[in-house]
Amino acid sequence: MAAPAINVSLGDLLSTAKPAKARRKARGQPRAAKEDGGQPSEGKEGGQPFEGKEGGHSGQRAAGGQAGAMSDSAQEHSTGLPSDTASHILWQRLRQVDEMLDLSRRDEMVRALVAHTLLPMFPTATVTIFGSSASGLRGRSSDVDLCVTLPEIPAKSTLEKQRVFLIANLLLKSGAFAKIEPIARASVPLVKCFCVPLNVNCDVVPSAEIGVHNSALLKAYSACHPLSRQLILLVKLWASQRKICNAAEHHLSSYGHVLTCIHFCLAGASPPLVDDLLSPEAVNRVSSRMCRGFDVRFGEGSSCSLQQLRDEAPGLATVALQYFEYMLQHWQDHVLSLRAGDGTFRFSKHRWGHEDAKLKETLARLSIEDPFEGIMSQRPHDIGRSCTLQKFKQLREEWERAAGLLRRCHSDPASSQEAIAKLLEEVYPDSAPRWVKNAHGRRVDSDGQAYTALEFLEYYGQQAARSKWRKAKELNEADSKVRTTEELELQFQRTDLNDRSQPI
Repeated sequence: MAAPAINVSLGDLLSTAKPAKARRKARGQPRAAKEDGGQPSEGKEGGQPFEGKEGGHSGQRAAGGQAGAMSDSAQEHSTGLPSDTASHILWQRLRQVDEMLDLSRRDEMVRALVAHTLLPMFPTATVTIFGSSASGLRGRSSDVDLCVTLPEIPAKSTLEKQRVFLIANLLLKSGAFAKIEPIARASVPLVKCFCVPLNVNCDVVPSAEIGVHNSALLKAYSACHPLSRQLILLVKLWASQRKICNAAEHHLSSYGHVLTCIHFCLAGASPPLVDDLLSPEAVNRVSSRMCRGFDVRFGEGSSCSLQQLRDEAPGLATVALQYFEYMLQHWQDHVLSLRAGDGTFRFSKHRWGHEDAKLKETLARLSIEDPFEGIMSQRPHDIGRSCTLQKFKQLREEWERAAGLLRRCHSDPASSQEAIAKLLEEVYPDSAPRWVKNAHGRRVDSDGQAYTALEFLEYYGQQAARSKWRKAKELNEADSKVRTTEELELQFQRTDLNDRSQPI
């Protein structure tokens, strides 16, 4: 699939990043984004959590601030949500993340820079954005996922793995990328890197066209109803905060969590919150579309049904509670699917055709059918396979914890604020120092972005993190008003001109 063109040169890209380069010269290596944990091997919806790699985003407020706040009435009209206390609190929390993520121009500049870098060796290659950047479901630290379309070669071949190293070498030689890590042994080989001019982490994935179509499908589902998108964003944020969405660490991937939300919106919500875009009727209205042997067609949502949904839908807190209770009830015997099948959007785990040992393991954990690499395809893909039994036990415990806290919101609305704070409370590693565990909120670092104490620790290390955290505190306390990212940037540049050794 050809990527859209952009009228920007490599010189434009580098000149756009000039202030960031000046800051790096004065203060050392830039902060890397920290992302949500979606893995290419799991369909690469995108990455991580609100999670881990989401950093350096435009429109973000300094700690404690909000931009462009809507009135309650405008909020209810725009989302279709009832104004119950818990739903209102959840929506406000999600809005703080959602408002600061208009990064389409930055993402397109990253895409153009990678395409320019690969041109000498791969003149016919196209580079396409996919994952959470394309689906509109990015988290606060999401990286940029890029599919490099190359002449087709047999999957799992030696040449496929060699291409990963060729791409890594080109990125290194360009001087525009750092922290380059080719990963050739993954089920989907890729190159992880950091785009220096634009201050963002990237995953460059050769021949990930299926991921591009997956991203388009997720975007279409999330556009069916405001509540479907809000549920997805909430579950991604919750999974990121609770550290249960990294397939590389044997948890369910971010992509897997998104699929469970869409499955629930189809099969568990009443009325359904999304249209069945993969029904035979919807698919047959679309012209043939094949990608690497897979049928990647899907239909369009019905505007007629959406009005009825808006009139009848409950609040976000109610939908979230129903989601967690549904997941606790329906993971055991069935594979969760986005295809109706017999009408339940589920089918028996025995249909995978696994041998006894593997079947026993599958029966003991969550199993999710990939929407395109499905049970009837040439290469069935179980998205839940990344999750080990130990990690799935942790996931079940988190489902139970979340359901209990949301029930508390319904039984005692006055405690909603406290319950939701606990719902989205960040988990700290046992090895984290006491000052990190006792820290609260987010503080603005020298790049103008707000981070948690744990993110300071992960980025700067044990020696420097506490000092950096204290400096960030002094910065925020010195402000007599809340400042936007743009205002922080202006002061940062002025400080650089006067004395590059001093923080803002």
